[in-house]
Amino acid sequence: MNPCVVACTRKLSPAHKQQALDAGIHMLDRNLLSYTYADAPETAVTLGTISATAVFTSVHAIMAVQQLISKFALQLKNKTCFCIQGHTATKALEAGFEVLDTAPDSHSLLEKILLFKPISLVHYSSNIRLDEWKETLASHQIPVQTVEVYHKIKQPYAFGPINGVAFFSPSQVAAFCELNTLTSGTPTFCIGATTAGAVQKLNHQPILIADKHSEEAVMEIILHYYQTRKHES
Repeated sequence: MNPCVVACTRKLSPAHKQQALDAGIHMLDRNLLSYTYADAPETAVTLGTISATAVFTSVHAIMAVQQLISKFALQLKNKTCFCIQGHTATKALEAGFEVLDTAPDSHSLLEKILLFKPISLVHYSSNIRLDEWKETLASHQIPVQTVEVYHKIKQPYAFGPINGVAFFSPSQVAAFCELNTLTSGTPTFCIGATTAGAVQKLNHQPILIADKHSEEAVMEIILHYYQTRKHES
């Protein structure tokens, strides 16, 4: 019997691919996005003038800012931040930021930010992003400056016949849909609520959401889903 095929919109660790294969699941993983980090002097000058608390919704934003700090020997005026939990939060701490709070997705992070009521924020982000959460901050008189520190480049790939799809960001959902169609009933496995929201906008079900913002948590819901179906059949 052939293993079921789950399209994965970014490269997985070899250990997780093998874990899935041992369970009869072939993870067809492709990087549907590539990333470039800003390294222009004018971006560094901008960072050096900002005194607001940072918001990091991607690990790539942390890495881009850290690269700018290192290259231009920057001393940031404020190194407090809010960020997505997991790998992003770990990288923020490694970069010397004081993490005020974390959450599994940007909408949950918004609730944490509102409790703190910061005077101002700076969102270090990419050229492709979701900004709806900032409207709520504006309604609470919390200004948010956006600074693009990295760029996402879509790399669409036609996966062919699949039994499920794993998404790790809304941008991956968009890149996937350029050459693929989500067939009704095909399970989608999402790293968080924001990513799931991008799938919901396609009026697609079912959507399964990991309880933590990590590759391991996504793999857990994939394995659980197919193991449960196997026992039911």
